[in-house]
Amino acid sequence: MAGTTTLTAAAQSATLPVNVGARVLGAQVVGAFTGSLVPELSQDGGTTWDTVQVQKLDGTAAALAITAPGIYRAVVQPIASGLATQFRLRAATLTAGTPTVILTAERA
Repeated sequence: MAGTTTLTAAAQSATLPVNVGARVLGAQVVGAFTGSLVPELSQDGGTTWDTVQVQKLDGTAAALAITAPGIYRAVVQPIASGLATQFRLRAATLTAGTPTVILTAERA
């Protein structure tokens, strides 16, 4: 499952429904930007959100925010029925640029 969204302002987000059994959540960010994109999971259909760590595939340290283009992933416990329902990247700040975000959720 995948979804693509271009972010143009702070507080916007790219969101992807998460299927039961998903284990690897991915985020590819394309395009120069100045800001902070926060990866989050919801367990209640998008009412409340919890921040999750992501790691850039080049091996840099895990982080709670994305500040540069690249390919990132979060490896989570397999999503069981009634647990996480959505994955998103939220633009906490976005002062320049329009990053395009591609989100994926896979069983691995």
